[in-house]
Amino acid sequence: MSPRPAPPVPPGPSVVSPHDAVPATFLAALRATGVLRTAAVVRAFATVPRHRCVTGFFTGLGKQGGGSYVEVPQQDAVPPGLLEAVYADHPLITHVSPDGRPTSSSSTPSLMARMLEAMCPEPGMNVLEIGAGTGYNAALLSILTAPHGTVTSVDTQPEVVAGALAALRRLDLDRPGISVRLADGWAGHPAETPYDRVIATVGVAGVSPRWVDQLAPNGLVVVPVRHGGAHPVLAVNRAPDGELMGRGVVWTDFIRAEGKLADAPWPLSWPDPHALTSEGWHTGIIPELDDDGYRDLWFSLACLDSRVVRTSYDPAIGCGLADPQLGLLRLGRDAVHRIGDQRLVDELRRRLDRWEDLGRPGPADWSCQLTAAGSVLVPSQWRCVR
Repeated sequence: MSPRPAPPVPPGPSVVSPHDAVPATFLAALRATGVLRTAAVVRAFATVPRHRCVTGFFTGLGKQGGGSYVEVPQQDAVPPGLLEAVYADHPLITHVSPDGRPTSSSSTPSLMARMLEAMCPEPGMNVLEIGAGTGYNAALLSILTAPHGTVTSVDTQPEVVAGALAALRRLDLDRPGISVRLADGWAGHPAETPYDRVIATVGVAGVSPRWVDQLAPNGLVVVPVRHGGAHPVLAVNRAPDGELMGRGVVWTDFIRAEGKLADAPWPLSWPDPHALTSEGWHTGIIPELDDDGYRDLWFSLACLDSRVVRTSYDPAIGCGLADPQLGLLRLGRDAVHRIGDQRLVDELRRRLDRWEDLGRPGPADWSCQLTAAGSVLVPSQWRCVR
């Protein structure tokens, strides 16, 4: 099925100078992905220039850090090659820790569009954002909730808060109702409750119960929650019976949050390969899948088996199955690498058969309940609703 065409761009606020115009190629590329579904979200992306939010970004970062920092001029026109890099459909790492670990970024634009569409923001809504980033998402939300809506963005990093505030000033969006605060996202922001929408733009171990407490009766939380070793996005709300329910939106990953929302780095509970004597490669187990199909499989396996882990930074080959007693499986595109007991392969086959029986569901085909686990609420009792 071909992607649903995006609606036309309705009239919106004019840019303050020709240098602030959003490239037409950027909007065309977003349309081509099929993620733009509503005129309001189209207008927001057509109105807010990403290059006026991103003052610079890192390139060439590896597992051991390194890389270089590229500045994006804010007083003059951005050179065409640099402008193309800023508007590419990729995340831009904007801050790193002393050891080179990314700590803040501007998310992939098509992913931002998916999350905003899943939020269904409307004019006049009160929105809480966890993770300020570059201020780009808060700026988009300010357009979507105008003219009388409010957006409160919180972050734990002072330099991130300062940068986001500066971006909103450059865009002339630093006005009453649009704010960026230095605060622990786990606590939300009680002063502005209730919130019609809560959106998190960092990967979390689970949903904060404070967000639920601060949510309006028909409110919605859109959040990347740990699942299968990554952070796919869930849409969370209260069912009529009062249960807190989640529904998959899209498979992806995010920079991990800090504090009470912090998620432990992977790998988790991997067996010791040196203690396992059996090893082998198995072909003909994983069906032939494109990138989207592999991610659908990964998400679904994690719904069917809590032992699913992440084994690689590469999202195209990163799915695995780890059992402290039986061993570890790495699920590639063409073969499965086993370290340990053959029984783990047999269990994988049963999970794959179940996925096939269900019709190869993806994230949007699964729902869950959220239950307390420490300081957060985590997904449990996954159910295919296809």
